[in-house]
Amino acid sequence: MKKGWILFTALFLTGLWTSCSGPDETQSQLDILRETYGRVGLAHNEALMLVYRDLAAECAETRLTWEKGMEITDRCLGSTPIPSLNAIIGPGKAEALPPYVTALLATPGIFAKPAANAVIMDALSDSIGIIKKHKGIYDRIVNILDSEPDTEAKIRELEQLYLVIDAEVESGEEKAGLMNGLSTVVHSLDYWDEHWHEWQETLTPGMQKTAAVGIIGAIGIIDGAGAVLGTVEGFLETQPGEDGRGWTILKTAAMEGCKASVGAALSIILL
Repeated sequence: MKKGWILFTALFLTGLWTSCSGPDETQSQLDILRETYGRVGLAHNEALMLVYRDLAAECAETRLTWEKGMEITDRCLGSTPIPSLNAIIGPGKAEALPPYVTALLATPGIFAKPAANAVIMDALSDSIGIIKKHKGIYDRIVNILDSEPDTEAKIRELEQLYLVIDAEVESGEEKAGLMNGLSTVVHSLDYWDEHWHEWQETLTPGMQKTAAVGIIGAIGIIDGAGAVLGTVEGFLETQPGEDGRGWTILKTAAMEGCKASVGAALSIILL
């Protein structure tokens, strides 16, 4: 009887310790993942701020076109250091978005469709292997973007997917791509929620404005896909063990995410 009581007490205390420490440990792991991969999203947003500065200067002189806007974006990213990285993230030359991304952005009314987020995600998964392979994760992103009522709630729910990716995907190119893509979606939502109307007012002053509701989620999906592509590009450009490999991957992910973001925003505002 005594032994049984001791065993019961031990099990009770173990369960109590687990229930008390479990959420804290989960939150600690989330904080680590958020900090590790948040640099990509932060650099993406800083790049958008710099590109906006140059686009605004161009608009003060002449009418802006989509093609001119993307040219300015490439020039900015190839010559202006990103503050948090203290480094230039662009290649210093104009490189077009992938043809399937350009075609998607040019699709009439794509951003006005009732299920725009799902339509865009399906189109991207047909062309990007990592997204197609992990479609379940991206379907969850779409569900969060469609169901949560405000941006802060969306971000909180999206950040929980760091834990899902960490648990379900083995380390390497795919995991890095998914994490960098998620970080970019999260930070993109935050950026465009605050600055969408500012871009519209500056780039097309006096014209009828498009509501930000629903739009910023679609842009975030495209941004995230750009970051996935940039991550893959960084892996291809470097070799395992190569000095500065992680730095190169981070920069290409932020660069491609930013270019995709500007391309999507200009498509909505100008086309």
